[in-house]
Amino acid sequence: MRQIDNGTLKNSDIRKRIRELTKIDKENISFGQAKKVINVTIKQYCFIANANDELLKELDCPLDTTTMRGYKIKHKRMIDVNEEDYLAYQDHFDKEFDGMRILKDRKYDEMRIDSFF
Repeated sequence: MRQIDNGTLKNSDIRKRIRELTKIDKENISFGQAKKVINVTIKQYCFIANANDELLKELDCPLDTTTMRGYKIKHKRMIDVNEEDYLAYQDHFDKEFDGMRILKDRKYDEMRIDSFF
């Protein structure tokens, strides 16, 4: 959060923290699970803090079955998403959204909000 506040957060920092979280308990914390907790928390904090576009470009899209659908990467559950799969999804989103991977998740958020109305 400090790095968001002072504008120094880099994507490599996020991915490093995801790897560190999986090392706590490799039997029970998958890469997919670790990245979900970290990415959603960072995404929400950035939107609350009104982070600028340069900082938002550092964010990965939090994955779930809806955001992953249609990218031809085999997965069954979030627990099965490994680092290689994760990076492949982020690469797809990066190209699709011109460097703003987080916009894939924003589209999903808007769709979910619209479904409530």
